Amino acid sequence: MRKCFVPAVAAGCMVLSAAAADIREWGEIGKADAAGWCTPVELPAGRDRVLAECEGIPKTRVKDVTGYLRAEFEFNPADMVRKPGGYVEIYLKGLRGMVNGNYNRSYPADGKVVTKRVLAMDRGSEAAFGVLKPDGEKEKVPPLRCRLVSTEMTAVLRAPEDGAELADNTPDFAWYTEDPLGVALELSRDPSFPEGATFRRVRSDEIPFVAWDAPLEPGVWYWRVTTGSGYTTPARSFRQSAAKAADCTPPDLLCAPQFFPSSARMYGFTVGADAVKVGAELCLADGSRVPLDARHRGARAGVR
Repeated sequence: MRKCFVPAVAAGCMVLSAAAADIREWGEIGKADAAGWCTPVELPAGRDRVLAECEGIPKTRVKDVTGYLRAEFEFNPADMVRKPGGYVEIYLKGLRGMVNGNYNRSYPADGKVVTKRVLAMDRGSEAAFGVLKPDGEKEKVPPLRCRLVSTEMTAVLRAPEDGAELADNTPDFAWYTEDPLGVALELSRDPSFPEGATFRRVRSDEIPFVAWDAPLEPGVWYWRVTTGSGYTTPARSFRQSAAKAADCTPPDLLCAPQFFPSSARMYGFTVGADAVKVGAELCLADGSRVPLDARHRGARAGVR
C-alpha cells in the first residue's frame, strides 16, 4: 500500500504554515512537474457537438455546457450588404471569455458570422445565444439559421506507456489536458470497460495524474481517461507482475517547513523505517534544480 509521511521541519527564522490537504496538493503538483507530466503537448482536435439550432432571432437557453462554445449565424448576403448594422453575442453564466461577433464593420460576403469561442469553467455553465442588437439607428438583420456548438477539450495519455511491463501494483497514471473540469480515469481487465468490471477515479482539478492506492492483481490491465467536456482517449494496456500483497511502492515524503531552512544548518525528520533511500533537490522558480546534501541514519533523514 502507498504510504505518505508528512513531517514538520523547523530551521531558520520565518514561519510558514499549511493545511494537510495543501501539503498533499503541493506534493502532487511537484511530482507531476518533476516527471514532466505538466509540460504541454500537442492535443488532438476535439469533436463538435451541436447544442441547439433554430431559425430567425433565437430565444434558446442551453444548460450544462462544457468545452469550448461558439455561436454560428447565417444571414442572407444581400441583407448584410444593405443593412450591415448589429452584432451577435452569447449571454453567459459560468463561462469565461468574450464572444461578441460584430458584423457592422466586416460585411461578410457569404453572410456567415461566428462568435469568438468561450471556455466553460464549470459543469453548471449556461448560455443564451443569438441576441441581435442594432448599431445606432440601423435596423436589425435577422439570421436565417443559428447554431450553438460545443467543441470537446481533448487529452493524451502519458504513463504508463502502451504495452508497459510494470512490477508495481499501485502505479501512477498520468495524462495531459487543458480541460479545467479534469478527467475521469477508467481501469479494467477488459478492453471494453464493462459496467461493474471497471474501476473509476474522478480528478476534478487540473493535476494530471492519479496515484493508484488499491493494489492491483497481476496481469494485463487497460486504462483511459474521459475529459470533463466528453472526450475519451484511446485505451492503453500494461502488464502488472507484482503480487497483490506486495508493498512495492516507495513512500512519498512531503516536508512542510515551519521555517525557511538555513543553509548552515541541517534539518531532519523521521521516516519510520530503516531501509529508506533519501534524495533531495531544491526546485527554483526558473525551473532549474539544485542537488542538496541528503543523509540518512536509521529512521532519521537529514537534508542540508
